[in-house]
Amino acid sequence: IMKREILFRGKSIQNGKWLYGNIQIPEAPYDEYLMWDSGWQMQVDANTVGQYTGLKDAKGKEIYEGDIVTTNDNRFFTIEFREEEAAFKMIDYGTAPLALDIQELTKKEIHEQRIKVVGNIHDNPKR
Repeated sequence: IMKREILFRGKSIQNGKWLYGNIQIPEAPYDEYLMWDSGWQMQVDANTVGQYTGLKDAKGKEIYEGDIVTTNDNRFFTIEFREEEAAFKMIDYGTAPLALDIQELTKKEIHEQRIKVVGNIHDNPKR
């Protein structure tokens, strides 16, 4: 039996704080995405919502859709979910574009390549 956590994160519209856990996705005509914070429902910016990949980086930090990660050869990748492949990908938009299936990496490979979360596309949009 495959067991994995399906978690999300989103940035609070009220205070800019990152919230983690379950998300309440709206039905039309509403467009408010809600998450819980200390017993209160908070609206999160729909553009910042990202799903947990189920993997942790070399330092044990959870890797989410929208994160920016680096490898031991100093390449930067953005974590994206590709609908057409139903998979989380590490995308390098540099001079030699590259897309790797992050879910195919083992914990050993993540450690060997020293994959580390260094930011995300919402807090660090320049990368």
